[in-house]
Amino acid sequence: MERKIIPGRVAAASSDGVTVNLHFGEAQEFYIYDLNPEGWKFVERRDIKRVFGHIPAEFDKVRLMLNDCEAILVSRIGPAAAEYLLVKGLRVFQTPYPVDLVLNRLIQLHLFRKEEKQQ
Repeated sequence: MERKIIPGRVAAASSDGVTVNLHFGEAQEFYIYDLNPEGWKFVERRDIKRVFGHIPAEFDKVRLMLNDCEAILVSRIGPAAAEYLLVKGLRVFQTPYPVDLVLNRLIQLHLFRKEEKQQ
């Protein structure tokens, strides 16, 4: 199955939608945001029922649930999980800070994919 990535879509591992406060291996909820040069907006919260820990099948479950995102924000992530997600095309940012500050910084630094012009 081909991934349909939405430009600027980011998932934040958060228990409250306010702070990126979940370790990737423990995250069962992700808040989804769309970013563009003018700002960001909340899209939805996604709950992912999974087994805790660093099990490749569980990494893939998360990747599939976030298949429209180009990046994931986590408070912490182990090197094996980060490498797995990167190889599968999901950018990983370890950012244990308030969600709004992180999203604003990503926009400021242009660290999201820009939409390609339609021909």
